[in-house]
Amino acid sequence: MGSLALDPKLAAEQFNGAGEAAVLTQFAGRDLEIVFHNPGRLDYGQYAVRGVTIDGDAVTVALDGRGVILPRQLIASLAARRRHRLDVALERVI
Repeated sequence: MGSLALDPKLAAEQFNGAGEAAVLTQFAGRDLEIVFHNPGRLDYGQYAVRGVTIDGDAVTVALDGRGVILPRQLIASLAARRRHRLDVALERVI
């Protein structure tokens, strides 16, 4: 019953030509399409999550190392019976 942690560990070859990788899942009773954006096609260890939008709206997230934590209540507050899109921006770790 906790929050949603997004901490991708994807290799560069797991992203398509546009630098995207996606997964469909359910969390807190909501259908989610999570799309990771890695335009530089960086390898795991070279990137960190730098931003998240839900259905096109930016959300404030708590950084957790190279990932983020989305509170369960945020996801549960989304409309039921439709798929929601989470876009996750990955950027080079400095």
